[in-house]
Amino acid sequence: MKIIHLLSPVLAAAMLCQAGASTAQDKSNSTGVMLAVPLHAVPGRSAAEVQTGASNIARAVIGQPGLIEQHVLENQDSNGVPRFVHVMRWKSIDDWSRMFGENRFQIALRDNTAVTFDAARLFKPAAFSQ
Repeated sequence: MKIIHLLSPVLAAAMLCQAGASTAQDKSNSTGVMLAVPLHAVPGRSAAEVQTGASNIARAVIGQPGLIEQHVLENQDSNGVPRFVHVMRWKSIDDWSRMFGENRFQIALRDNTAVTFDAARLFKPAAFSQ
């Protein structure tokens, strides 16, 4: 599974503007929710440290019950904020909440000194995209 995907700044901005709590459909037609978590580079950290930090967070999510898919999208503007966006599709918000409280994920957050995040945001597919 490739964790790091590329994203243009325009697409990232469009995704972040679609915020709202709702149910989404995945590719197999089962319901789920999408969360987008902006990951910000800690000032003074190298690009490699930031990429490793984002990757470590994503790896802590792999194999969690209820996870349908995830992608870490990288801002193509080297000075752009956020540096990465962690997009996850879960069967339910409860699955994500359970994972967030698990020791493995909390350790990944605690040990990460190169990336911070401010809040998870729920997304739904735009009406014109279906």
